[in-house]
Amino acid sequence: MTIARSVVTPVLTTLVAAFLLVLPAPAPALPTPPGEVHAWGGNAFGELGDGTTDAHRAPAPVPGMDDVVDIHTGREHAVALREDGTVLTWGSNQMGQLGGGTTGGQRPSPGPVAGLDGVTMVSTGHYHSLALRSDGSLWTWGYNNVGQLGDGTTTNRNRPVRVSGTRTYAYVAAGRDMSYAVATDGTVWAWGRGDDGQLGDGTLVNHSTPVRVGALTEVVQVAGGRDHGLALRTDGSVWAWGWNAYGQLGDGTLTDRTSPVQVLTGATMLAAGAHHSYALRSDGRVAAWGRNYRNELGDGTSTQRTRPVTVLGVGGAVTIGSGRDHGLAALADGTVRAWGHNSSGQLGDGTLTSRSTAVAVPGLTDVVRVSGGAEFSVAVAATGAPPEPSGTAEFRAVSGASGNASSVSVAVPATVQAGDVLVLFVGTNRLATVPAPAGWSLLGVATDGSDLRSWAFTRAATGTPGSSVTVVLDATSKIDVSLAAYDGSAVTATASRAETGTGASHLSAPVTVTTPGSRVVHHWVSKVNEVATWSVADLVPRRTGAGSGSGQVVSLTADGGPAPAGTWPARTATASVASSKAIAWSVVVAP
Repeated sequence: MTIARSVVTPVLTTLVAAFLLVLPAPAPALPTPPGEVHAWGGNAFGELGDGTTDAHRAPAPVPGMDDVVDIHTGREHAVALREDGTVLTWGSNQMGQLGGGTTGGQRPSPGPVAGLDGVTMVSTGHYHSLALRSDGSLWTWGYNNVGQLGDGTTTNRNRPVRVSGTRTYAYVAAGRDMSYAVATDGTVWAWGRGDDGQLGDGTLVNHSTPVRVGALTEVVQVAGGRDHGLALRTDGSVWAWGWNAYGQLGDGTLTDRTSPVQVLTGATMLAAGAHHSYALRSDGRVAAWGRNYRNELGDGTSTQRTRPVTVLGVGGAVTIGSGRDHGLAALADGTVRAWGHNSSGQLGDGTLTSRSTAVAVPGLTDVVRVSGGAEFSVAVAATGAPPEPSGTAEFRAVSGASGNASSVSVAVPATVQAGDVLVLFVGTNRLATVPAPAGWSLLGVATDGSDLRSWAFTRAATGTPGSSVTVVLDATSKIDVSLAAYDGSAVTATASRAETGTGASHLSAPVTVTTPGSRVVHHWVSKVNEVATWSVADLVPRRTGAGSGSGQVVSLTADGGPAPAGTWPARTATASVASSKAIAWSVVVAP
């Protein structure tokens, strides 16, 4: 699918927001550090570039591709820019989209695009490809049934042709059958299919040469979905136009737009899937909107959204990408998160299970670019990248138990390793007493002052994984226990908050993060008379707990990060059952 990429190298991401806010006009895209391409997912057309058509559910290197500075993926093909300015392609070639001078078939290994050099950026539509050269000229090849190549014809091309006109450009992107470019004066231009307003020129007409998108100025980035477009201005505002049957324009309606409408502010990067959109916010979170029938919005639901919602499980992101029905984000620590449809293993977590919240993609480090196709994904991992100075704390496992008893035992997950940081939360429906289990240190005790009490303990993991910890009370009580394990060094801060009024939404306490890369563990416990379900934004839910009967204790354990140094703001968890008796914990685990 078509992916917008950052206008600066991710290692400078902390400067992006300030740079965008003062830049009077867009600048040419700067290359990322050269890196090695990894690919995973479906491979029926050779789109994984490994010389085979065998699918695989985990990332694997693309042979010989270790000097790539930009990469984009079409429906079933990939286009990669090398450090020397040349372009390689692989995958399906049914419309000549590989640019090698032939049409038809497929190429499961990278091969050169004929006669193209001096390239600074590449992009892809479904079946066409684009390249921006250092002189500002744009070159295209592949499918051209509605003029998406911009050369004034509707003739398919299996070699690059120049987009009509003498205008020079600084950024290029594409949708299914249309193309977008930011001119060096900050205006936006489009060509190709326009029957749903996707060219943004106020009409429903196809164009085979560039037409201007609305009156947008000071644009630094564009992105294209199946039939809609997105633009990012220097002030961080996001604009959208085109087809809107699923809310993919994000303006709160299902009305198609032939001219740009504003969606949100505070963005630094864009990406678009088939019928959904993403924006990377300046705080490292990802906003999503549009169709969600395959969990592509990552908000823990399959509910269509006409306004932006937050992708759960992604924090500290520096670059984003989208496949047809899945999303990707690379974090500041170089790891990757994925969410959405997973029919061919395109999420890279070793399964075929779709995910409504983001999951980690194992085996990838130092990633600086991500992109997705119909049912596959790619990433560029910087070669020779310096290690993170402080690393990150990573979630290891969680377990728990609920009951009506005077003692409860909780298994330490078998995946826990010696030295891991363990955090234990205990909640009861009465003002009970709970001594610290042997070897555990008390982090704090919190109560609503009447009949709900909660404890937090920690220790370093020792002994045999798969052992258990027993919590003993002074009398039989409704009790819930949650044990979370992290690959980290120690707990560095703890805060708690007790509710003072009735409601379903429960706010945690802010907490101070002293070491970048820390994880912040949140735990909510509430006393209710029925089982409750929970929802939480911008965190990864790890466990929910519930007892039985009236006065039972229900809980949610979730985490976020990697967190930057500074104040980690309060988070809100919403339960399906309202209660005036709730306690929330915020615990920082340092790397």
